[in-house]
Amino acid sequence: MEAAGVGSIVKSEDGRLMSSLTNTLYIGLDKDLIPQVGDRLTVIRQGTRAFHPWRKDVLGRALIPLGIIEVKEVRGRTVRASVIYSCAAMTIGDRVGPLVLTVFPEDKIAQPTSRDLQGFIVSEPYTIQLLGLQHAVYLDVGTEQGVGAGDVFAIYRPNLPVPNPATGQVVPIPPERLGEATVIRVTSASSTAVITASVKDIHVGDQVVLSRQIQP
Repeated sequence: MEAAGVGSIVKSEDGRLMSSLTNTLYIGLDKDLIPQVGDRLTVIRQGTRAFHPWRKDVLGRALIPLGIIEVKEVRGRTVRASVIYSCAAMTIGDRVGPLVLTVFPEDKIAQPTSRDLQGFIVSEPYTIQLLGLQHAVYLDVGTEQGVGAGDVFAIYRPNLPVPNPATGQVVPIPPERLGEATVIRVTSASSTAVITASVKDIHVGDQVVLSRQIQP
């Protein structure tokens, strides 16, 4: 599988094993994209392989964002950069790539939708068993299904039907609503969302249903 990004961290300031804000990093480029002084790049770590919780097919690998670096010097395929934003420690072997900012519709409010769009939470970045408020999750719906940044999904957990002991008939049990997740980044077949409301623990495999959508 081809590595994400355009290069890897090969050395850190003073030989640090873990780097964070204001530290200097050296990047070895292995792709044709050569950044310029002043460019900002994102540092990412490839997570474990993700499988769809129901279909069991391979979805790919999660890319975990670690921070942002600013290019200070470029010599051939070696880049010296400074960490200007850090959300997790960076280390040798972590990948760097172009910084792509999601255009978030801050001037618009998601409105109730009548569209019937359903999907699942298929993975999350940090292998957390119990998910809750402000955790990031990955959904198996994307731009191909008309999803955009700012859209809101309700999170449900289906309940199995149960027999009525008096009649033996099977009684359907409504799904349990667990919370909401707001989309912050979209690709063609998947979305990254943040859990913005939670009343119970949420798990990979829980169902999502489009609830509110940003209107054009």
